[in-house]
Amino acid sequence: MKKKFAVVISCIVLAISFSLSAFAANIMGDIFTDNKIDTKDAVKLAQYLAQWNVTLTADEKAAADVFADGKIDLKDSVKLAQFLAGWDVTLGSGGSTPTPTPTPNPDESNDVEIPADDLLG
Repeated sequence: MKKKFAVVISCIVLAISFSLSAFAANIMGDIFTDNKIDTKDAVKLAQYLAQWNVTLTADEKAAADVFADGKIDLKDSVKLAQFLAGWDVTLGSGGSTPTPTPTPNPDESNDVEIPADDLLG
């Protein structure tokens, strides 16, 4: 009985580990496929887009489409760069890329307003 239980548990553990390794191969943004998202991924994507002698596997192409629009283009490169720069973007989602909100400078109290009519002359 103990042997059968051990075999069943071993099979379950193996199935889970194979599932996790297959999932790990498709991390969004991990184009270099080293289970990390870093500048190596951005460089590989840039080289691919610049048509260097770089080919992408099916898994790498899936990971490179970080804009999630079915294409690998400059939008993906920009979104990956924004992610690496710490912007609040979600890899694998399309739509418009958010722009950073500038923080107000308290020293800008000497601002001068110019009426629009004065600018038009």
